[in-house]
Amino acid sequence: RHYLDLLTVTFQNPGPYSAFLMLGEVIGLAWMQEVEKNWQKHIIMGTTGLMFVLLPATWSRAAFISFGIVGLWMFRKSYWPWRWFVWAVCIVMCVLFYFIKQGSADGRILIWLSALTTWLHYPWTGVGIGGFLHASAIGVAELYARNPSNLLFSSGGVTDYAFNDLLKVLVEQGIIGMLLCIIMVGYMLFLLWQHSKPLFYGMLSLLIFSMFSYPFELLPYRIIFVMVAAWVASVHSQQSDSRVR
Repeated sequence: RHYLDLLTVTFQNPGPYSAFLMLGEVIGLAWMQEVEKNWQKHIIMGTTGLMFVLLPATWSRAAFISFGIVGLWMFRKSYWPWRWFVWAVCIVMCVLFYFIKQGSADGRILIWLSALTTWLHYPWTGVGIGGFLHASAIGVAELYARNPSNLLFSSGGVTDYAFNDLLKVLVEQGIIGMLLCIIMVGYMLFLLWQHSKPLFYGMLSLLIFSMFSYPFELLPYRIIFVMVAAWVASVHSQQSDSRVR
């Protein structure tokens, strides 16, 4: 019952809730490919279908793009003979998403460019944890001094989030911190691929979503990610111990 947005649930705007719906859709579609009993497929299909109905109400481009990328890979065998047509349609849709809410997209581009401008002064170690917003503000000043007529400034606003969690790691912790982050997350995805395909696709979609939004700056998604990482590490450790014995 938000006075500005149609559907937010317990979040302050539809963006974070769209990540939850997208996560459920991806996991549901991947899960349906693994279950064998029809009644199980029907339950999963009904729940996933409800999420498909709700997702458009959030009008989240990040959720649409993330779901599209993972879906294209997940069902690549089904559309492969028509892949060029399908990919062309997806590219056109991405361009339309940009122009439909161009001001919002340009605002995020300005945040990214300004933060990277400051990061270039500290490429290896970054500006320090918690320093992204300050780095973005300093970068805006530097960009404005170079080119005050840049049209991106007309879309600038208050920087509440980075809208790209990997970029935030790079700016705050530098190349070293970003490489460590990629290695750890990559290893977690590798283990998920071995032990749970649905969770693999779900976490992959959430990571793609984080390239355009801010899920890991919110506690619910941090809890989800940490719990999944802990689960797969535990399962992998138990299986490794059983092989040794």
